[in-house]
Amino acid sequence: MKKILIKLIIISMCLIMSIPSFAGDYEKDLSADEPDSTYLDSLKRNPVVDYEKRYQETLEMLQEDARRSVEPYIDDYIYALSDTSKDRRYIAAFELGRSQDKRVIPYLEKLLLEDPASIVRTQCAKALSSLKSIASQPVLIEAMKDSEEEVRLQSALTLASLGDTTYCIPVLEELWKFGDRRTRRFVNRGFKNIGTERAVQNLREAINDDDPYVAGIAAIQLAKLRYFEDAFPSLKKLLKHKDPLIRCGALKGLFYIGDKASLQLIREMLNDEEIRVRNRARKFLTDYNEEVPEEDKQGSMRNYDPRCRGCLC
Repeated sequence: MKKILIKLIIISMCLIMSIPSFAGDYEKDLSADEPDSTYLDSLKRNPVVDYEKRYQETLEMLQEDARRSVEPYIDDYIYALSDTSKDRRYIAAFELGRSQDKRVIPYLEKLLLEDPASIVRTQCAKALSSLKSIASQPVLIEAMKDSEEEVRLQSALTLASLGDTTYCIPVLEELWKFGDRRTRRFVNRGFKNIGTERAVQNLREAINDDDPYVAGIAAIQLAKLRYFEDAFPSLKKLLKHKDPLIRCGALKGLFYIGDKASLQLIREMLNDEEIRVRNRARKFLTDYNEEVPEEDKQGSMRNYDPRCRGCLC
């Protein structure tokens, strides 16, 4: 009887050890030397994901509002594409891009290649990006041969936004060499959308640009792509720049990194002389559920500075 009892106890213990934990698939071996970082990270709220999600939700809401406002007048705007006034054709292309109506794509493709006004051709390329017209890639590739730099730039950026990683990158690299500050900042965003090793290497070189606005945008794009080691030194350096807009942009890049060192640098900017920089630092720390000194929590709208909307990021 005693032997039978002992056997039953042993069998019971084996069964208990083999039954999955009530915690489910996420239960980990507590005797492991190191905690599973993936598991620990999954328990945390990711403020960058939350930030991007809020941005995307706001964008989709605005796009839907625009679609509804344009929908009753689509035929009128299509007719206006043949107007003798380039300004009216430009407005028509802009509004049709907001329509989200795929029927307008052939009209925009035709004008992208044939309209005599470069501002209209440029707007047609932008509209095809808004419409997410992947089928327009052959037309956009042809448009990158345009005589006007702005048309080539927007066509390449649209291709990058539509997932092309081959045809647009040589054009963007060429535009980078000879473009002004504005052009190179847009090119940096194009490199981020491409995201290949070649594009990332271009961003690595761009963070050494003499223009801090260009270098800052490149560092932010690297941070968004999670190349933190490349981005961090440049962002840290830009926090000391005399222009508060550049300092605000550097904070945005550090927010995307979000490690202990980056959050510490953000916290130090709570003492910045410019209120827009302090407000931006406070916002990013709050997103990470970091404790903010009591004096920095008071009157956030009272201290609101709309000029912060124009920061580097």
